[in-house]
Amino acid sequence: MVELTVPAGYSAVALRDLALPRESIVTMLLRRGDVVVPGGLDEVRAGDRLLICCTDAAVAAVRDAFSPAGS
Repeated sequence: MVELTVPAGYSAVALRDLALPRESIVTMLLRRGDVVVPGGLDEVRAGDRLLICCTDAAVAAVRDAFSPAGS
């Protein structure tokens, strides 16, 4: 499991359009105190906290997808 906060300046993108490894899935999105069980049309936005289930091999790629350089 990886928990991360989407960095400021990250452009909103629909979950289905994220370039995440195949071995990962966003299981929870926390936005302004509201918990969202996300679907493909939900957008990931700057400031969102995400809980992502992934394999050990995918952790670095998941973190890189949300780094300021990856946005």
